[in-house]
Amino acid sequence: MSDKLFLSCDEASHTCDKAQYKEATLWGKMKLNIHLVYCAACRKYAKNNAKLTRLIKRKPVTLEP
Repeated sequence: MSDKLFLSCDEASHTCDKAQYKEATLWGKMKLNIHLVYCAACRKYAKNNAKLTRLIKRKPVTLEP
């Protein structure tokens, strides 16, 4: 059962990315939240990932030659 409930850090980062783009399943998001309770590195990754997404959505990027 523990294999089905707990994610590795690699799986957690992948699920975090999917969750940001609304592609993660409910079960995947639940397992991610359990992982984030005990993994500080993945909590930091999720926080930074969310911050980056907010910054990109807030201001459009313009490319000038």
